[in-house]
Amino acid sequence: LEAGAAAPHRELWHVDELVGQALAGLGPEATRVRLAIGSETPPVEVDAAQIERVLANLLENALRYSPSGSQVLLRVERGSTELRIHVIDSGAGLPDEQREALFQPFRRGEAGHGSGLGLAIARGFAEANGGRLWAQDDPGGGHLVLSLPLAERRAVVHA
Repeated sequence: LEAGAAAPHRELWHVDELVGQALAGLGPEATRVRLAIGSETPPVEVDAAQIERVLANLLENALRYSPSGSQVLLRVERGSTELRIHVIDSGAGLPDEQREALFQPFRRGEAGHGSGLGLAIARGFAEANGGRLWAQDDPGGGHLVLSLPLAERRAVVHA
């Protein structure tokens, strides 16, 4: 990512399609994800494979760090220039001092799962697509936010 080897191939996508692809890769655990996606969500111009990987990673982490059988919420909200995708779990949450460290390579949560590269790669893909990824303060559990720029409206010229 840092060397620019993963340049995104951007196309217009609706977030429900991207989320659907991410959920398909979760297997039976996907039933624990509750969706709150409005019907009038505008498209984003992103590399679908990269953003699907970001979403899958966020959902996998949320499911892993949540109590067994609990639900994870994926909520989408539109801002004036961006689409924000919130992934919220009911796990232990994150102390202030650990929020930014989560996105450093080889950093793992207290349970020690995985390689510690998932969130670093997720942030890299988000940034490569003009977006941002951060951990938000939430006393109810883990709360990660993926922000993607809204697709630019292009004027249509009729001949």
